Amino acid sequence: MRTCIPFLAFLLTCAGLPAVERPAWLTELSVVGRTGYDTNLFNVDNARPDAPLADRAGWAGSLGVKVAVSVSALLEAPRDQLQLGYAPTFNWFEGATDENHAQHRFTVTSTGRRSAWSWAFDSATTYTDGPEDSPRFNTYNIFGMGLVRDRRTQLQEAGKAWLRYDRARWFVRGTAATLINDYRTALRAPTAAEAGRLNWVDRSDFNGGVDLGWKISPAASLLLGGRLGRQHQATTAWLTKSSSNHYTRVLLGFEGRPTRALSGSLLAGPDFRRYAATTQCMSDRTPVAWFYAGNLTATLTATDTLTLTAKQERWLSSTGQSAYDAQTLSLAWQHGFSDAWSLQLSGQWQQGKYPAPIVRNDVLCSGQAQVRWRATKQFAVTLDVALQSGADLLGLPVTAGRDFHRSQLGVGVQRAF
Repeated sequence: MRTCIPFLAFLLTCAGLPAVERPAWLTELSVVGRTGYDTNLFNVDNARPDAPLADRAGWAGSLGVKVAVSVSALLEAPRDQLQLGYAPTFNWFEGATDENHAQHRFTVTSTGRRSAWSWAFDSATTYTDGPEDSPRFNTYNIFGMGLVRDRRTQLQEAGKAWLRYDRARWFVRGTAATLINDYRTALRAPTAAEAGRLNWVDRSDFNGGVDLGWKISPAASLLLGGRLGRQHQATTAWLTKSSSNHYTRVLLGFEGRPTRALSGSLLAGPDFRRYAATTQCMSDRTPVAWFYAGNLTATLTATDTLTLTAKQERWLSSTGQSAYDAQTLSLAWQHGFSDAWSLQLSGQWQQGKYPAPIVRNDVLCSGQAQVRWRATKQFAVTLDVALQSGADLLGLPVTAGRDFHRSQLGVGVQRAF
């Protein structure tokens, strides 16, 4: 708490700083800060006797800067044709200083249209400078563990791109996507002295394909698509199996605005997976896994918006060997009381279900309420409360101890220049 009081004073001082006349090529310049109380910094309700992680409460804070530059505007081209961004964020935890870390996020975006051709490119690279050792867990929920893992030193890259050609009643679109997790924490052999430490192995997903779209109205289209992809999961000297695989994905869906009040997209279909016999951890080398990703936004009134998002995909375990079906379902309602005041309520369900022989089926339920006050066009304050509850759905003696509960209360500010 002692470190949070001067931090809050610094954030509020930002409100009095004068506005800056930004040049056209400087698309964003802002300072973002948050501080709050966290009832479970390590997201576990049980601990090893020699590593007291359970229900560790404390104050936490972050301070970041966002800078975005339009390179294309400097060259007197449309602003969105090429933008670069950099956002460093520094995070600290009172009473758990070993968890302090800094994240450096670099972004490259490009969108545009020329005649019948249009394109979009979006790449985000994040380098985390943090601890290089895993905590010593007793048992853990995969979602709680993931929040702790992401504070560690690592490099992540997520990118997607598409190129589209339009005709009056149809279009064709080529797509590509990448996801790379390069974990740089120390790998520890499972000895008694290192009991409880986790080894996070590198993983990646690359895919590309084609979508064919039929325009059923000026603002909505039906889709038929396909993807060819490859997932890679690293191994260690003591865990030589993995779930690296190739897959073929067949997709059906829609995108656009079916009515004035509704907009969204949906792509869904089967993944035909092929796992290498020499490394595959699961018993079935050629399973069929289901994929879907969609969102729907309903404009209920001029001041009320409801957004539903859902996704399921087969992904690789960061602790090695296995794959799992990751499912996320979220619902958010946003209400504007006035130009200055707004409220957002949201809830989320996440599930990680592992196929045999791994014995794990974890879930995380989350809820958040946030009040936002936009004092001026440049300065905004948020007050938020969040609740999380992790659970084990198997209920077996061997899976006991994976539940956890967490509450957060925080205040944040954003000052744009």
